Amino acid sequence: MLRSFKKFADFVNNYREKRYSINQELNTIFKKNNIKKVLEVGCNVRPVCKKQVKEKYNIILHGIDPDQSINLKETKIKFEYFEVTDLESFETTEKYDLILLNMVMEHIKDNFGSFKKLKGLLSEKGIIVCRQPSNLHPFSILNRILSHDLKEIVLKTFLPWSKKGARGWKSYYHKCNYIGFKNLCKKNHLEIIEEKINYNASHYFSFFPPLFLIVVLYEEFIRLLGIKLLCSDFYLVISHKNQE
Repeated sequence: MLRSFKKFADFVNNYREKRYSINQELNTIFKKNNIKKVLEVGCNVRPVCKKQVKEKYNIILHGIDPDQSINLKETKIKFEYFEVTDLESFETTEKYDLILLNMVMEHIKDNFGSFKKLKGLLSEKGIIVCRQPSNLHPFSILNRILSHDLKEIVLKTFLPWSKKGARGWKSYYHKCNYIGFKNLCKKNHLEIIEEKINYNASHYFSFFPPLFLIVVLYEEFIRLLGIKLLCSDFYLVISHKNQE
């Protein structure tokens, strides 16, 4: 039955505004910017910068992830350097032309600290590209209300097709909305130079069609009004302020 509900949700969402991803934007990012050294944060052994992208643009790829189960032998195939650590604990003298964070910052307890760290890792003309859910979307609110263990049970029961990696880490959503990130940028003398706002995360409610349709109507209403604060997730390109 759940699979049938999912098919219905997929059918409805097929007629809505299409979602974007960092992967889709990556080629444009490399074309527009002089990027040689890249850091991917929280990428496990599945970097956004695939082998063909690395070879095409001749980049050096570093990665960090706190998952202690990572096979370091596998990382040597995909990265020039990899460290099992979280962003807060990562120490290096390297400066990066591009820092990628794909659905990572909602899992960081203190994004005051993360933005300060990211600024310190960024080269003079470097950019930060991040995508994360907004903490004011209905799913994100439920995600914070439920305990981590209960959330795991709910997702496995009602959304058995969801990726394990998407539910394996505790979510904090600290300052994790468009206005919150804009203020964090200002505090750290950074600026948003490009943005994309997504209003569609209704698939999380596909297990119960009436609720799914209510969320769809809510999201479409918010999209029509252009309320970025209440979006489902957002994509930002960030640089040092007043960069030429």
